[in-house]
Amino acid sequence: MTYGSVAAAVGSRSARGVGQVMAYAGSGSPWWRVVRASGHPPLGHEQRALEQYRVEGTPLVGGRTGTWRVDLRRAAWEEVTDPADEDRAGGDPTGDDPAHDDPTRDDPTAEG
Repeated sequence: MTYGSVAAAVGSRSARGVGQVMAYAGSGSPWWRVVRASGHPPLGHEQRALEQYRVEGTPLVGGRTGTWRVDLRRAAWEEVTDPADEDRAGGDPTGDDPAHDDPTRDDPTAEG
């Protein structure tokens, strides 16, 4: 999720407030899962975030300058309140998504 989408999910318009709350929460929270609106990880934490993205199989896209970002179109979290909506949201209710078996799939920064 982006800082703005987290803010909206809790009924706020303060994306900066989300960043402040996350900073207060400390490194024990999954901070790498909240990205800037562009899909780029939090400033100053790019390498640590990339390590987490590789472990979790987060879809990434590369830029022309060698930069990378989270592919928000494929990775964005959407709340599903009705299980019947799971298919429409593109979710996998079984958790058996083979795409997540290979963390380097579509990872422009992966070696090999």
